[in-house]
Amino acid sequence: MKTRDQIDDKYKLDVKTLFENEDEFLEELEKLKKEINEIKKYEGHILDNAKSLLDFLEETDNLERKLYKLYYYAHLKLDEDTTNVESQKKEGLIVNLLQEYSILSSFVMPELMQGNYNKVLEYISEL
Repeated sequence: MKTRDQIDDKYKLDVKTLFENEDEFLEELEKLKKEINEIKKYEGHILDNAKSLLDFLEETDNLERKLYKLYYYAHLKLDEDTTNVESQKKEGLIVNLLQEYSILSSFVMPELMQGNYNKVLEYISEL
């Protein structure tokens, strides 16, 4: 069986389409650690009006795209070599950040479930 370094690059997934290098990954991870706290400003206010609902949806979509981009990069780097300790650490960092985001956003489903569905439909029609 060939090792990864014996395989031609044309047969390997290029993770540089996600992040050019490890430093770029770590920089984005650090920025996102601060950004995810912004979700708390919507607690108790998601359904205040159409704009607050739209802002919430756009911001969470943006945060989740960034989180999963980091996750995919870390996971694919680990798949390259599951014995690589640095890759294991990077995946651990992003898994921890995903868990933190889940905790920070735990108010969302209860708030939406308790909200008035007709009000949501009204907001959607306004947009």
